[in-house]
Amino acid sequence: MIPLLLTLIPSIASLFAGPTAGAIAAQVGSIITSVTGVADPHTDAGQAAAMIALTGKPELQAQLQAKIIDAHLDASRVQAEADKADADARTAQIVAAVASQASARTQTVDLVKAGSGIAWGAPVVSCLILLAFGGMLYIVMSKSIPTGSEPLAMVLLGTLAAMATQVANYWLGSSAGSAAKNTTISDAIAGGAAPRPLS
Repeated sequence: MIPLLLTLIPSIASLFAGPTAGAIAAQVGSIITSVTGVADPHTDAGQAAAMIALTGKPELQAQLQAKIIDAHLDASRVQAEADKADADARTAQIVAAVASQASARTQTVDLVKAGSGIAWGAPVVSCLILLAFGGMLYIVMSKSIPTGSEPLAMVLLGTLAAMATQVANYWLGSSAGSAAKNTTISDAIAGGAAPRPLS
């Protein structure tokens, strides 16, 4: 029915594009019924009857166009709310990750201040991970891996690479750039001033 409508009201073509197109198309049948009184515009007979009812009736065409525009606005509002919810969820994940890293670093600092031997845990584990990653990378790049063990070696290398990234995030995350990022996110959550550019 949509191609037939566009022959009568070409100005609504842009409304059937973009992320809201599906939601609007699903309402076309009920909109046509409300305007023309045709019970089932999805059948060939119903489409013919709807076209007859609309042809040469500018007032009905204007009414139909207004209802389709309303459907477009409603669908756009729903899409905007869904996009905002998705953005809020991603922001919450970032905030949680930053808070987790900050908490871990703060705990290490507190242990150092208290003179606890546990404070050496993070540095030792970090060194072991980096050494293991470097050693595994050296083996993969320069040594002959036994036949059949290549997939396992690649999985191990990938796992160690991810762990090495976490080590870098843990230690380098205390830099000035990360501090500015933490402040920006905190300001956004508290509804404070406009966020500063992230470094």
